[in-house]
Amino acid sequence: MFYDKKNLLRAGLVWQKTDLSLGKFQVQGRKADCDQGTYVGVNFYSMIGGDVSGDYYDVIPSPENFFELLSYDEAGKKVRGKFAITLVNRSKIDRLFPDTVRLTDGNFETEVGKTTQRF
Repeated sequence: MFYDKKNLLRAGLVWQKTDLSLGKFQVQGRKADCDQGTYVGVNFYSMIGGDVSGDYYDVIPSPENFFELLSYDEAGKKVRGKFAITLVNRSKIDRLFPDTVRLTDGNFETEVGKTTQRF
């Protein structure tokens, strides 16, 4: 999540994965468009004023897009991994970021939780 100086939500990056199996996976498009294997998808979006939807980005298909789950601590519900993704702005409302966003050498370490809201 990305926040501005007033601590208002400005953007978010949300990963979706059907299970917690370890390994390196190709990032796919929208789940409705995919019906094979282990699904890995991503939502990247901007927010206006912390509570109004701004831009929505879609995955640009590329073999360079990946999501790698390196470890899963079942007792502590913690995951760790890395990723790379290229996205394109489909809505062009907010223009907080460029039309094409490339995130490289991404790393994450977080707790696994229940999804309460989807964008």
